[in-house]
Amino acid sequence: MTAVCRALGLARSNVHALRAKSPSWIDHRCDRAPHGDDQLLADIREQITELPSYGYRRACALVNRKRASSGALRVLPRALFTERYAIADACEPLLDAEPSAYLRMFGLLSTALTWIYTKRQESGGAAERAVARAREHGRLTGDRRYLYVALTGLVYAMALRRDLESMSIAFAEMQDMENTGCVSKHLALYWGSSAKDRVGSLTGDHAERLRALYECIGCYRDAGDAVLLPLPMAALIDCELAAGNAQAAATLGRTLLSGLEMSSRDEQQLDFARCNLCAALLATDLYAEARAVAEAGWCHARRFELHTCWADYLALLAALEQRFTAAARLCVYPTAAYAAAVESRRQANESAAFDRASRLANTALSITEFERLHAEGHTLRDEAIAAIAFGNADL
Repeated sequence: MTAVCRALGLARSNVHALRAKSPSWIDHRCDRAPHGDDQLLADIREQITELPSYGYRRACALVNRKRASSGALRVLPRALFTERYAIADACEPLLDAEPSAYLRMFGLLSTALTWIYTKRQESGGAAERAVARAREHGRLTGDRRYLYVALTGLVYAMALRRDLESMSIAFAEMQDMENTGCVSKHLALYWGSSAKDRVGSLTGDHAERLRALYECIGCYRDAGDAVLLPLPMAALIDCELAAGNAQAAATLGRTLLSGLEMSSRDEQQLDFARCNLCAALLATDLYAEARAVAEAGWCHARRFELHTCWADYLALLAALEQRFTAAARLCVYPTAAYAAAVESRRQANESAAFDRASRLANTALSITEFERLHAEGHTLRDEAIAAIAFGNADL
């Protein structure tokens, strides 16, 4: 218990209190079923029509101020995942009319980062425009912090495109800014580590990824930052698995998920951790444990744009359970999803899971049957995936 709490930056007293609660106790802050967003989106748009540079936290504050006056329920900012994307879409066309150069730059940077996060097709162009605006802002004011952040977004966007040349140029400029002291250690740690992880993932330099992530985790632990610590730890699970350390990835994933389930209200962070843990468990053939993790995570996958990552692991889960018909059908679903998402590509661990699931299903089934099931898989809808992936019958 001490080791787990120290790793996650949690108080042992809090963990002990949570463990001592009765089995019937439910934390109603977590796993809340999403409600209709129509009224909330209307409230947000009403507040930001004249304020296109506002981010989701400021927009949420305005909505909550209005709701408080009428006695309506407040909105938790970090729960506004869908609404954040809607805000970005609504604000982007209005930014050119914003008279303040700073607010135009800040609004475009926020929009670009949101689109990059959701792997939108427009993210590359938005990132390039954000870099240009931030570069001009730095030239006029001497403040180059926003340029550094914009460059990390451009690295990520170019990595999604598999544009190694553009990614390398942006990454080299980032490193030059770090080496010349243009950015603080905290800024380089928070934003730079994610860019380094993305570059290492694309180039296959897992040793550099591991070094950067362990350095980042060590700094967060030294600073006692338990809020940001789970982010590099979740990435570390993925990195350890890609480097061939499946057992270490599974152990780390169990530790992280156990701590998050006791302390976090961030359902997106939980789902990301579950996805990476499921991948590690399947790589070690612990498919019974992986099934329980997948069932808890898949229900939130679409909401957090993680369904394509999850789908490859669901196909492998079915194949390891010797439900080869289900595996053959499920293999097509993520392929079609990746084809539709122009800016999204399979990462190393998803590719390994997909290849293994396809190979197992192809070996067990005849070529004709495998091709027929593949054709059927193209017609699968989201609502049918859970029944096929988690059913006991080989559907």
